[in-house]
Amino acid sequence: MKKQRVNLFCCNSLITVIVASSLIRKKFYNDVNILVLIRNNRTNNNKEIIENCIVNSSNWDYFYCIYTSSIFLEFKKLLWPFNYLPFQSMFILKNKKDMVTKFKNILKKHKVIDEYIFGDNVFMLKYLYNSKMTNISYIEHGASSYDLQKKKSDTGLKSILKKGFLVLTGGSDNFSAKRIYLSKVRETKKMTNLNTGESNLKKVYININQNILNLYSKFISKYQIKEHEAYKELLLIRNMCTEKNKVYLYMPTSIVDDNEYLEYLKKQFKYIKYQNIFVIIKPHSNDRFRDYKQYFLALGIESYIFKNKINLEIPSEFLLLFVKSLILLGSYSSTHLYAKWWLNKKTIFSEVRDSSINHILINEYSGTYKDFH
Repeated sequence: MKKQRVNLFCCNSLITVIVASSLIRKKFYNDVNILVLIRNNRTNNNKEIIENCIVNSSNWDYFYCIYTSSIFLEFKKLLWPFNYLPFQSMFILKNKKDMVTKFKNILKKHKVIDEYIFGDNVFMLKYLYNSKMTNISYIEHGASSYDLQKKKSDTGLKSILKKGFLVLTGGSDNFSAKRIYLSKVRETKKMTNLNTGESNLKKVYININQNILNLYSKFISKYQIKEHEAYKELLLIRNMCTEKNKVYLYMPTSIVDDNEYLEYLKKQFKYIKYQNIFVIIKPHSNDRFRDYKQYFLALGIESYIFKNKINLEIPSEFLLLFVKSLILLGSYSSTHLYAKWWLNKKTIFSEVRDSSINHILINEYSGTYKDFH
């Protein structure tokens, strides 16, 4: 009898969990599949509920959580000499030893792992890696996963400083992945014939469109029961949307300064007729303190932000499925890509080219820039 394969997925973002959940249904349905979800100190209770609901809507054989605490340092905001370092930011783990111990305890429960699959933002892998992991793969966590050029090894002073810090904090980069699992069914321009820093990284494309619909269907059924009051608000919004000419799901751009945002928003809605439209504001999880309604009020546009804060944690892709008339609108965001790739929906990509921060956004999403249009 053929031995059953065992795959361990280590994820630290909701998109990665969604892609992984679809991957096990599409490709690894006969295997034993383990999910290790890394949660950090910025993960609130509402987000955990949504993540658990998505995980429980999938076919995982084992599910574990590891909680981490980290500090995000932006060196450009520090005093000399730190603001002159050749990299802009860095995550510093506060409970690395505890995280590693918990991960090792999970491995002890599963003696043999055939494939280790990590989200391709490999920050955690550098501390969790050990020499027994001979078959490592990546899985996408967002649009930046498609710019494999960013995976090339750093050179010069930047490389020396990063490696020095890694050694001092007990990490290692002496590993290489064999493949990366991607949810887009064709290559982007930057990925075509690209030799990455990790030699011979095989790109495995999986068409997960139907699996996303199945996952959403199970999720919304569970959510209706578990979070009944929040679900009633979703129904209310869906009914409100039927009375409007156009309804938009708006994703703010958090790095635009407060004093620039009204002008930025005006340019985003430049070609939209304001008459009888309705905008649902869906800020990112790290952008919950700015009052975006004030800007829409200044433009005379009716807007709404969820009163049940747990609804803010629902993936935008799922909201687009729940309210079918919703049109996604905003500047750069992976959600534009997934709305098109997974759901075959049209979106409004409202790039503000003369904005002071546009070059930052272009750099972040350079691997998929053409796909936004």
